[in-house]
Amino acid sequence: MMLESRGDVQSLNPLVGRSTADTLENLCKCLDKLGIAIASQHEDDSIYFFCRSVSAALRYEACELRNQGKAAALRTAPPVRLATGG
Repeated sequence: MMLESRGDVQSLNPLVGRSTADTLENLCKCLDKLGIAIASQHEDDSIYFFCRSVSAALRYEACELRNQGKAAALRTAPPVRLATGG
C-alpha cells in the first residue's frame, strides 16, 4: 500500500506532524519522556542519558535541515530591485 499524502500517514502515525520539523520535534519529545519513564523504572540514569542524546541529535539535524532550506531559498530568490524615485 502506497501512502499518498502526509494526512494519510498522520492518520496511521500520530508522531508524524504537519512538517518534517514537527515530526522530528514529536520524536524528540517522545524520546525525552520515554527515557525518563524507563530510567525511573530501572533506576538507571544511563537510559535517560541515551534517550536525551538521541533527542539532541535529532534536534541538531532538524536545525541543519532548516538552515539548508533557508540557504536554498536565498540562492533561488530573485534579486531585489530598488525602486527609483521619480
